[in-house]
Amino acid sequence: MIKSTDASDGYIRIYVNDKLVINETRATLPISDAFDTLRVGIYNSSMSFASQPWQTQVVYFDGFGLGTTNF
Repeated sequence: MIKSTDASDGYIRIYVNDKLVINETRATLPISDAFDTLRVGIYNSSMSFASQPWQTQVVYFDGFGLGTTNF
């Protein structure tokens, strides 16, 4: 859950298996006319300078939702 705002009452809350694992209260936007973009997945693996090939990476998502609420 994200409350997008440049004010101090914004928040980011992330749950894993119904357990709150990240709970931050702060401004979540740098300026009032900015907006959020949320990407979920495994990224930048092709940009790595790792000397060994990556092993297979798998991520499962469940109960994902998208909604908009005016605060």
